[in-house]
Amino acid sequence: MEINTTKSQLTPASTLSGLNKFKHFLVLSLLITFSFNAFAADNSEQPNKELSKEAYLDLSKPYTHKQSNTTKKDNQATAFLKEVAGTARTALGSTNSGNTDQLGNKITKGVSNQLKNQAINKTEGFVNNKANTFLNAFGAGRSEVSIGGLSSKKLNYSLRTIQPISELDANSKALTFIQASIASGKSTDSRRTTVNLGIGHRLLVEDDMAIAGINVFTDYESKSSHKRLSLGLEYQRANFSVNINKYHIFSDKKLVNSVEERGMSGYDVKLSGQAPYLPWAKIKGTYYYWDAKAGPDIKGNVLGVDIEITPSVSFEFGQENNNTMDAKSYGKLTVKLPLGNKQKFTNFAIASKAFKDSRKMDLGALAWVERSNKIMVEREGGDGNTISFKGLTYKLVTSPDTGRVWLDRNLGATQVATSPNDSAAYGDYYEFGRDDICPAGFSVPTEGELAADTTIATTTQIDGAARAFSSFLKIPVAGQNGTADGSISAGLAGLGALLWTKTVGSNATKGRHLAVSPGTNGADFDDLNRDLRLSVRCIKTRTPISFNGLTYKMITSSKTGRVWLDRNLGATQVATKADDSAAYGHYYQWGRNDDGHEFKNSLTTQTQATILTPVSGKFIDSKNVAFKSDWTNADSNGGKRVVAWADGGVNDICPVGFSVPTQAELAADTTGINNDTAFSGFLRLPNAGFRDNKGKLDAIVGSHIRMWTRSVQASNNRHSIYLKFNSGGAIFDVSNRIDGFSVRCIKD
Repeated sequence: MEINTTKSQLTPASTLSGLNKFKHFLVLSLLITFSFNAFAADNSEQPNKELSKEAYLDLSKPYTHKQSNTTKKDNQATAFLKEVAGTARTALGSTNSGNTDQLGNKITKGVSNQLKNQAINKTEGFVNNKANTFLNAFGAGRSEVSIGGLSSKKLNYSLRTIQPISELDANSKALTFIQASIASGKSTDSRRTTVNLGIGHRLLVEDDMAIAGINVFTDYESKSSHKRLSLGLEYQRANFSVNINKYHIFSDKKLVNSVEERGMSGYDVKLSGQAPYLPWAKIKGTYYYWDAKAGPDIKGNVLGVDIEITPSVSFEFGQENNNTMDAKSYGKLTVKLPLGNKQKFTNFAIASKAFKDSRKMDLGALAWVERSNKIMVEREGGDGNTISFKGLTYKLVTSPDTGRVWLDRNLGATQVATSPNDSAAYGDYYEFGRDDICPAGFSVPTEGELAADTTIATTTQIDGAARAFSSFLKIPVAGQNGTADGSISAGLAGLGALLWTKTVGSNATKGRHLAVSPGTNGADFDDLNRDLRLSVRCIKTRTPISFNGLTYKMITSSKTGRVWLDRNLGATQVATKADDSAAYGHYYQWGRNDDGHEFKNSLTTQTQATILTPVSGKFIDSKNVAFKSDWTNADSNGGKRVVAWADGGVNDICPVGFSVPTQAELAADTTGINNDTAFSGFLRLPNAGFRDNKGKLDAIVGSHIRMWTRSVQASNNRHSIYLKFNSGGAIFDVSNRIDGFSVRCIKD
């Protein structure tokens, strides 16, 4: 139960000027008073020491009886809620006045007695009443305050107030106001205090039948010094309201209790309206989005129903769900002090009309701006930055080599491995290629992604079961669980580790997997039948790169661990076959910028450039002219263009953080590939051919590969080096810089 005392007061314009009201508000803000939120669950260590003021009932988990030598009794608040819930079920199912009266009597006596004698001790009750009486003596606005946690020495408090700063009377058509709040309480790691201060403006619209408003808030958390700004829009009618808020964090990453944390920007949309034919019930809905950096973006919703039991008592229940946690139900009983003895109780009858009649709105009601006052944060390391998925909570671990983020244990495992053969860390077993088995924002790794943090890692290289366990991934020897039809039995548990990747094997019946044997020098990737059930470790999906109107994914080499774009620069898709023309991409003259010349059908010109950065957008051809080998005379040895084609260079054609590869970089990831296997390799290289020095697509388009490096020939620096393939493998040759070849970008 949240114990709140509220007051709404309308003062004539002549009583106080806007300036004096603002002064009163500033004085009020200095008188920091408090609000309490706790949990109405039994504390086995301190039974009945403290009962909560707001009861959140977790309805998402089934009740499981465990035999014990002692009988655990409901605390008094829980017992009371069960009584009310039982009576409410009967009353809500009937319009019988006797049932309704029974519910009313139960709440009248029960709430009064429980609140007075059980839910708050005398000290808290005295402080809350005095604080609210004192608080509402100031200004013309509305305020709420309460204190809790005194008996447990874990003080929790909050205050919120809304105060008009423009003249407000019964004839006012517009209102400017300030809303402020301060809340402090124990978080998971430390006490956090958050201050919110905003200014808003509201107008009566639609013949006074609705209120429209705009507001700006700033939020500050003292422990972390996180700062946030928000812009909000609101619309209110008698039976419906909507609030839209956009939040922008403008503080940097902070170190709090040895854990790095970052505030998150985002937005939410809050809707509330009367339930059809149920004038005593409101339907509430919230959609929210938080922009995460270390983990997946958080997208979720809260759906609930708020039932008015009396003007002072209401019960809200519903469910919250987002992509980083399992669905969680909640229940909240709210009681506003003072609790009257002669309040009328709701007759839970079904109305004859779907909605109550609309009425004119009153700016003097001073409805709260509905927003998220708490600054949302994500944490890297420590006890924060976790994901709840299918009943388990995983931490996120970051590779010291690649910086990639992984789940801290195998999917389905109940704990991180404490030893190589810790069976609780084995997790579940999956067939190859199962869809959507990882949390949102995560996926089964490719062979390259898993290799980069295991077999070819620098600081965490795995060569056997011992090092697999000692690595940051803590890989246990979970073995395999056979096939579903029993044709292959489970085996190797306690001996070897087998992890699926999502990389397809040599044929349709195979998938690639990591096999780690008990000894040293025993870790490698190989094909395995898809129906065999192995462990899975999920990796955070990289955010795709948007560049020049196209969206690229990043792929990781299993040979070098280097990261490449998933297709040729300018291609609209990854190659689906060797002669997939949509995967050919653009044709670049060596070292030139992306001014438009690279399009396969761009216009041509026979005027040689005199600078490194032409902007004509035309492909420079050499037919019928004296120059044959180069599109510019500004860099005869190519040295300037080697630099210009690197990340940040004047002719940088790759996304930020990427460059055109050198000969050595491209060679390291194409060794062992020939013209027949180039398409089936992880780079998926299509037979794009090239555009010749006359500006025409050569006849080899569709049958051969020509791909630029940014390296020059040492013996004759008037030529540059490119990659091609024959039946024997990869070959690096030289060509005139005026030719147009494909480009594949590599991450620096």
